[in-house]
Amino acid sequence: WDFQIRKKPGGEATTALFERVKPGDTVYIDGPYGHAYLREDPARDLICVAGGSGVSPMLSVARGFAASPKMRGRTLHFFMGGRAPRDICGEAELCVLPGWGKSIRFHPAISEPGDETWTGRSGFIHEVVRDTHSQNMPEFEWYFAGPPPMVNAMADVLVKAGVPLTQQHFDRYF
Repeated sequence: WDFQIRKKPGGEATTALFERVKPGDTVYIDGPYGHAYLREDPARDLICVAGGSGVSPMLSVARGFAASPKMRGRTLHFFMGGRAPRDICGEAELCVLPGWGKSIRFHPAISEPGDETWTGRSGFIHEVVRDTHSQNMPEFEWYFAGPPPMVNAMADVLVKAGVPLTQQHFDRYF
């Protein structure tokens, strides 16, 4: 199992993990409780949309996609949203997967432009996804995870585009 854990100043769990748990210690985990796990049966291409801590479950979906014989011939678009370039992650994990650049494509975007070195897309990630796929949203299986405002905005975009709820798989992370 791989975990992506960002230390939150004053956070009870991350303080314990970073300051008290040592290599070799036993840690008990529970879950998942959400809905954003890979479904292999639908014959549609996939779109993963991640914001913040939602990158972890979306990377899990991407890894499952890359490893599954049932997914051969399909494409996965991975959208990663952050406020600034420092918040964009996941590409290093995706680029080592079979299919990188062919059946797996990475689309980062930042919501607070201002960094002159940024050459990617700008805007809230749900708007970038909408602008990129507005004509064919119902043709995809949708996976998205992140903070509640992002997840809610993405769900609104999909509902307005006519994407059935059965094609929407998401988790909100507080």
